[in-house]
Amino acid sequence: SADAKAYQGASSLLQLGLIVAAADGNIDPDEVKRITQHLEDQFDLSPSQCRRLEALRYLLQHNRPDPAK
Repeated sequence: SADAKAYQGASSLLQLGLIVAAADGNIDPDEVKRITQHLEDQFDLSPSQCRRLEALRYLLQHNRPDPAK
């Protein structure tokens, strides 16, 4: 469905955005908030999809792989 494709696109771009945000070794919370808000607006996500995107953002931020390993 179109809703599923919108969420899939937003979640993929969120992952990419967080990779870019982490490139300097530090993820700025304001930067992540702007990325997430932009994706929610651009993809016209439903409230439940926004909650899913927020949950994914949390997981990605708190379970980042350690590049030193």
